Amino acid sequence: MKYLFYNDICYLKFKRNKIILVYFILPFISYFLLVNANMSAMQIILSCLGLNFNIKENSIFEIIIFITNISFFTFIIIDLFLKDICYQTDNIFLRMSPQKWIFLKIIYSFIIIFTIRLLQYMILSLLLNIDVKFLKDVFTLFINEVLYISFIQYFILSLILFFRKNKWIFFIYFCGIVIVLFVPKNIYSIVKERFTFPLSIATIITYICFIYYFVYRHKYIFSINKEEWICY
Repeated sequence: MKYLFYNDICYLKFKRNKIILVYFILPFISYFLLVNANMSAMQIILSCLGLNFNIKENSIFEIIIFITNISFFTFIIIDLFLKDICYQTDNIFLRMSPQKWIFLKIIYSFIIIFTIRLLQYMILSLLLNIDVKFLKDVFTLFINEVLYISFIQYFILSLILFFRKNKWIFFIYFCGIVIVLFVPKNIYSIVKERFTFPLSIATIITYICFIYYFVYRHKYIFSINKEEWICY
């Protein structure tokens, strides 16, 4: 169990450290470029952390941050999974079953993403000197965003792992991704509408379906040549 987590941490530290560093400091670069006296603390957080997507109201830079935010976490989760599937199946599955691996992989990936995002929220909150009363709204926003990102990650990962050769299912999933990404143009709107519980349920269902389908199709996934995954 510890080996799997340590392996992922070392991989990110030595292979993806530049990508993580650039992504980590991006909100703080945004803070100095976008902030003005007319913006509220919540508007600053939404803009700097890439939680807005509104072509009519937001600048190109804010839209880029939004897309970068989703793309970064999606890339990390896909990268961590394909790393094991392509190069470490013999080593890892001598230690554990595929069922245990997928369960632990989801937990550890969530911890990594949760930690990166939490640090960004904490530093930005300190820079803004946010009032204690307002911290509850920020924390709720953080939880909703993590759930939203988790849902998106495994939605896209399912598409790549399970339906890559079925064009119709691939197309349906692709349309679903576009809708899910761009319908909630402002993550804060999810908080205001009290969607935390439904979003939690949707994320849990996505996890369960992903685990079940992986267990059902793991032999097919492991039989694919690593060259095919790399080309993909």
